[in-house]
Amino acid sequence: MDVIVVEDSVSEALLLEKQISAMGHTVRGARTGAKAIELLKERLPNLLVTDGMLPELSGESLTRLVRSQEANRYVYVLYVTSSNDPDALRTAFAAGADDYMYKPFSNNELIARLRAADRITTLETRLRTKVREFEMALRRLQAAATIVGGAAAARAAQQPAPEPVASALVPAALAEKQAWRRIDPTVQRMLGDFLTRDLAVAASDEGFRPTLARAIALTSITLGIELRFVLTLERESALSIAAGLFGPDPDEALVEDTLAELANLAMGGVKASFADEGVTLTSGLPAITQPDARTDGALHRQQQLFTAGDGVRIGMMVEVSRCPTKRVRAFELSEGMIFSEPLTGPNGILLVPSGVRLVAATIDRITKSTAAGQVFEVLVPR
Repeated sequence: MDVIVVEDSVSEALLLEKQISAMGHTVRGARTGAKAIELLKERLPNLLVTDGMLPELSGESLTRLVRSQEANRYVYVLYVTSSNDPDALRTAFAAGADDYMYKPFSNNELIARLRAADRITTLETRLRTKVREFEMALRRLQAAATIVGGAAAARAAQQPAPEPVASALVPAALAEKQAWRRIDPTVQRMLGDFLTRDLAVAASDEGFRPTLARAIALTSITLGIELRFVLTLERESALSIAAGLFGPDPDEALVEDTLAELANLAMGGVKASFADEGVTLTSGLPAITQPDARTDGALHRQQQLFTAGDGVRIGMMVEVSRCPTKRVRAFELSEGMIFSEPLTGPNGILLVPSGVRLVAATIDRITKSTAAGQVFEVLVPR
């Protein structure tokens, strides 16, 4: 655990910090309540061990301050006191303390108290993780429902689709699809619903300097094309979005998860939109990329910037590339290739459905289950 010890007695503080460090915990020390506040602002601990009587700010006031803050983790408070007055303990618990120790205390008692704190903070962290997972799942369901409902409403009202971006290089089979014409508003709506923000199309991308990006590819066997989407964000926007989902001061892992989730949701909406017109798109996984990365030989490229009133900005780039078909043998298969036809084994069992993007485990299964010289027809993404 990360532990802050607040004790004004130098000798007692050093002994307590040494004992806690010997248990394998990280310890930061403060001699006053004011110094403890500085440490709390630097990084929230798992456990705060505070003396009741402190200069400048009492242990009770420090505990109340901790409990008044919105945080992305629970801070367990162990209240240490030399007073046997029952009112002092009632005051500590009323302020939000979780446990207490009377001075002087034994090393065994300290070990027991810290084990209890470790157990409870670990359970609380797991609970928060589950709550976040449920919230994310709910947002995904709500966003997906919006896309499906919006598509149905558009068909019912026979609303004309926006004019496609002018480019003679976009294959006609793609350009005629309303899902292609609605890509920008589809992604705009999906992201807005998930983030519970009203996103608008920016009039200009002036000053937009993204540093974070996630790319994801969508491939169509029937159209023979690949759509590569890249979502780009400035770090300030990514932190703001993650904080809105997970609470203040999200760590790097939560920021990364948020970016991947945004890419998945946006592309899920695009897939649903194309599926409404009978076009199946095979998707890959969101991959880290450079915000300015481009695909060599792309037929068409278009960009859009979405903004929210709180300053959040999300860039989107869409590239269209042809996805050639190639005949290969098992030893030539590589990850990312897509089977254009279903593959069955010698016993008639389906090994790979059409449209599946190959991964290492699938390639290994194909190699072991088919004849050495068998030829397969696959799409080769760029």
